[in-house]
Amino acid sequence: METAKLTSKGQIVIPKRIRDAVRARPGTEFSVRVEGSRIILDTPHRKDRKVSDWTGLNPRGVRLSAGALCEPVTLPRDDDRG
Repeated sequence: METAKLTSKGQIVIPKRIRDAVRARPGTEFSVRVEGSRIILDTPHRKDRKVSDWTGLNPRGVRLSAGALCEPVTLPRDDDRG
């Protein structure tokens, strides 16, 4: 579990591992709500995204063009898996 400390100005730093997991960048807005004694931060779900917004986002860090992201993916069959 990650921890964070509240500053005298009411600010809190979200740990990098968590920021990376939700792809939060400087300027990212979060919705904030209270559930019991918990403070819940949610990243807004953007419905206006274009394919170009996803360019370059993949787990191996390989930059992909919008065209490459739209290409079909071939998955191995069960009997091809070692």
